[in-house]
Parts: sequence; structure tokens; C-alpha cells
Amino acid sequence: MKNCNEIKQMLSAYADGEISNEDKKVVDQHIQTCTGCKKALNEQMELRAKLTSMVNTPALPNEGGKILAAVTNNRTPKKTRPWLRPVLVAGPVVLALAILLPIVIPSAALTPEKVLAKAGAAANEIKSYRMTGEYYIYDPVTKEYALRAFGGITFSGDRYSEQQEFIIPSNYYRDITGAGTYEAIGIGEKAYGRVTGSLGYAPGMAASEWQQYMPSEILTRKTLSMLVKIEELPDENIDGVLCYHYRGSVDMVKFVNEYPQQAGAFRTSTINEEFWIGKDDYIIRQFKDEIIRGEDIMARLPMLTAQTLEVWKYSDFNVSITIEPPLDAQGNLLSGWVVIPVQ
Repeated sequence: MKNCNEIKQMLSAYADGEISNEDKKVVDQHIQTCTGCKKALNEQMELRAKLTSMVNTPALPNEGGKILAAVTNNRTPKKTRPWLRPVLVAGPVVLALAILLPIVIPSAALTPEKVLAKAGAAANEIKSYRMTGEYYIYDPVTKEYALRAFGGITFSGDRYSEQQEFIIPSNYYRDITGAGTYEAIGIGEKAYGRVTGSLGYAPGMAASEWQQYMPSEILTRKTLSMLVKIEELPDENIDGVLCYHYRGSVDMVKFVNEYPQQAGAFRTSTINEEFWIGKDDYIIRQFKDEIIRGEDIMARLPMLTAQTLEVWKYSDFNVSITIEPPLDAQGNLLSGWVVIPVQ
């Protein structure tokens, strides 16, 4: 009998029609009595339908060719000297092309929604990757973000950075550098950690927790169902890859409906997100998440940081990554490592 976390790992394949008959029967049987997993499956099916419809939307017909043919075929012949004919014929053609240029190019262009949909489809094919992250807090005095915090820990000027490695669906490695170092390894639902310096142990992220950072999660659940006011920004180069660049805001009503347990901390907040998508392969290279909490929330929950920013970079897609528990040949923990509770 599989538990809910194991069932949720199978839902993507179920929605894609790539699940075995045996596993399909297991899922079908489970969702008959589990409303949570049934809801999650319905969401996967809806998102898959949206991705399919957006990616497969046919391009607009090339009206430019028709108009150009009409211009060149319908012009009235005139008597000209033979040596002038090539020049005079080229005139209407060049003029027609100049007029048609703004018509032909947009018909071939992809909208931000279609690019993000293609990125969501590409993300579903990622089986392993590396991710680096930096957290910022907003300084109301300087009116700038500063790299000084992780969760409730404030670093006194020390630079904070984080690197993670993932093997989908359930293995991860986490390395934090700030006022010391913090390492964590997750193997399924088990977690291990070791620290140096002034950092303390933090609860381990279970597979169900860290998956919120997966490209497929960011580019399906968040983008297609919650993102509004999408703005296209100039292309940018991220680590040598030319990328589409988009910015949008999260519909907070939908967000609170999706995560009712966070309603108290986010109901009047603003969440802005930016995406950098490779122009050649539609794979996400960078993601930025800005949270601006409302004054009423800060009055009720003063322990929260009023304004934060997270920047995540993705790389090394589908490379060979090895993540193993920190155990010796006899199954004992290596020196410095401890078992940490799973969130």
C-alpha cells in the first residue's frame, strides 16, 4: 500500500498517459478514498490540458505572402526603357516588404504565455539539475535589497548563498554558506545534516517540500494558474544562454485559495515573479520571487520580514548526479553528520 507522497510522485506520469497499467490501478484505487490526492490529480490533468492547448496553438496564417502577391500581380504595366525595368520593378516589391514587415514578424512571434507553456513542457523532461539561490531582505533606509538573511537567521554582513542538487523525484543535496556552513542530504523522506560555525540545524526538507522549487512546479502551478499582468522585458544573457525575460504578479486570491494555510501571512501581500527562459530550448535558467507583505500582516505578525527577494539559478540539466546518505559501509553516520527531523 503506497502512501500519499508516493502516489503524488506518480501523478505527473498519470496525467501524461505514461504510467503503467499496474501503477494506474494503484492510483485509481487510492484516489477513491483520498480527496487530497484526487484533487492533486485533477490539477495535474487541468495543467496538462492547458499546456497542450497552448503549445499546439497553430501560428497565424502568413497573410504577408498573399498581400505581396497581390501587390506585384495587380500593378499596372508601364512602358519603360529596358535598362530601367529592374530598378522600377524592385521599387514596389521593396515598398511591399517594408509595409508587410510589421505584419509578418508578429505572426511568427511567441507570446509570453506560449513561451512559459513551452518551458513548462520542457521542465517536465528534467530528471536532475543543480540550483543556486540567494536571499535578500529590503533595507527601508537605503531602499535597496541586501544579502543578509536566511529564514530567521540574520548574517552580520556575511554573504549568504545556497546551492542545491536534485535527482527527481526524491533526492537532494543542500549546501548553505553564510555565518558558517550547513549541509543537508535528503534521500526520499529521510534527512541528514552537519554544520560548522554559528549556523544551527534546520529541519530537513522532505521530498514533498523541496519539490516546490522544481522548474516543472514553478512553470505549471504558479505560472498557468496564478500569474497575471505578464510583461515582456528585453532578452538577457544568463550564464552564456540568451533568454526570454518576463515579469508578472501573482493573483493573491488564487494563491490564498490554493494555500489556505498561508492566508494569514499572504492575504494582503504582493508577490512579483520574473522568469528567464532559454530561447533555444525553453528551459528555465533563472527565477526571481519578490514578496511585499501588507501593513496589517506585519502588525499581526511582526516577526516576519516585510519585504524579501529570492533569486534562483538553474543549471546542469540531466547531468549525472550522485546523492547518497552520509553512511559508512556498516551503515553508521559519518563523522559530523546527524539525522535531522523532516518537515
